[in-house]
Amino acid sequence: MDRTPDAIEVKIKEILNTEFGIDAEQITAEATMRDLGVDSMHVVYVMLDLEKALDVKIPLEELNLPKQVTVRAVAETIAQHLVAPK
Repeated sequence: MDRTPDAIEVKIKEILNTEFGIDAEQITAEATMRDLGVDSMHVVYVMLDLEKALDVKIPLEELNLPKQVTVRAVAETIAQHLVAPK
């Protein structure tokens, strides 16, 4: 899987649609996870799914996602973390 923010965003949308039954039309880049009815436990599940798709370990404690995080912000944060030097 491509590790760009755009590709990660597409995967997040796919996960939210297939795993949580959220209407694909509701899942926009600007939609907050809260607006979509996604709580912090769901975000962890999304991250675990992304770890499998990207074949990486995403340390949640290092991502520092805000409470009102958008789909796009999650994708960008993960992409930055994946390319950031250790």
